[in-house]
Amino acid sequence: MILLLAGLFLIVEWQIAAATAEVPQRYRQHFYHFEDRRSLSQRFSNAIGYESAPIGRSHALILGVSHYPLLNETLEPAEADVNRLKEWLKLNGHFDEIVTLTNQHVSNANLNYFLRDYFPSRLEKFPRSRFLFAFSGHGITDGERSYLLKSDSRSFQDTVNAIGIAELRTKLGTTLDKAHQSLLLINSCYGGSFLTQTPFGETDYLPTGRGAHAITAGRANERVYADFRLGKAAFSLNSFSLGSEEERT
Repeated sequence: MILLLAGLFLIVEWQIAAATAEVPQRYRQHFYHFEDRRSLSQRFSNAIGYESAPIGRSHALILGVSHYPLLNETLEPAEADVNRLKEWLKLNGHFDEIVTLTNQHVSNANLNYFLRDYFPSRLEKFPRSRFLFAFSGHGITDGERSYLLKSDSRSFQDTVNAIGIAELRTKLGTTLDKAHQSLLLINSCYGGSFLTQTPFGETDYLPTGRGAHAITAGRANERVYADFRLGKAAFSLNSFSLGSEEERT
């Protein structure tokens, strides 16, 4: 019996090691938290392809841009958002995997890997899993298109060094298709355009089964503002400053 349990333990630990080993080295630095909260028996049954748990794992990808060196801008509430949210998800939300991309690491290469490769693969392996995506930082608009400014943005009209919200929706598509429940939080100016694109479903949706839901800080044509009292000095695990950002006038 002891040998059997030891064998089961080694199989499960091998599965966890394999999950992290398959991540290329350059992306491993972005894992804030990785844990397997399933029981030993549940992990073993999943390892051999049997799924009996009513829910799967919980995954999160958190993006935050607080430093804009070319704009001489520091957006402390965006940094506070990332810190508070990742800690809350770990301690209170009991999330299993939390990836954070901040400042210069908010890049197309990183987004492509995590949204089109890593998370779709993980969600497929663990049915009925939930996925959370969050962004906090500056947003701009150019006509009917909205963008999220990256750390290397050169101005508040720079659409080249920015992530188009329509493009972001496309990148998210593969992950959302694999997740059982998804929640997306867009905390930027003009972030409401995320909701004005093609809807996630063709009909009205009630959250009783599979689905993807989004919350934005404002409408597509609306600027939103930050309370800078919610910066580092006011760090708290009880809340994060959803709906906060300041645009220059």
